[in-house]
Amino acid sequence: MLMQLKNEILLILNVFLVSEAFDQNSIQNDDELIVPVNVKPIEYRMPGTKWCGVGSTAKHFNQLGRLSDLDMCCRDHDICDSIERGQEKYGLSNSNIISKMHCRCDREFRECLKKINSKVSNTIGRIYFSVQKICYKKEHPIIKCKKKNFFSLFWSRCAKYETDKSKPAKYQWFELPYYYDPIDCDAFKDDKQL
Repeated sequence: MLMQLKNEILLILNVFLVSEAFDQNSIQNDDELIVPVNVKPIEYRMPGTKWCGVGSTAKHFNQLGRLSDLDMCCRDHDICDSIERGQEKYGLSNSNIISKMHCRCDREFRECLKKINSKVSNTIGRIYFSVQKICYKKEHPIIKCKKKNFFSLFWSRCAKYETDKSKPAKYQWFELPYYYDPIDCDAFKDDKQL
């Protein structure tokens, strides 16, 4: 019990160390979020997994930990399309300390964790979707947020956007829902519908 509490505290500490200084206005101006490239997060892995944490300890793709269903969710998420810290891709720049994922990858990760529906998978989901605030995908240019989902009185994220359908789709940042938010949000709308 004490070891589990210690691991959860380390995970939460790691989450806050790698979390970005984020406000609702920075989603369109992510260039303002500058993090030194040499800052590294604390190495932490969820016990019983090889893929759920910072990096992977697996020696090959098919090597999974004791919690194999959970590890498959994390592995598939880890190898999905992302913009690594300090990199540019699709005209977007990630100056944050943690990778930013394609919205499809985060949607599939969330669905996978919820399908397992264990204490551990739901804990990972709550932590990940509290820390990871944005994802990217191709969509018509965002004009403004039309609807927010509120986590608390002070914390909210955009669920529905007004977009300019007269302009061509482009890659841009979208706010992710919290883990227990309804799935009906524009970040998780399939961008193949364009």
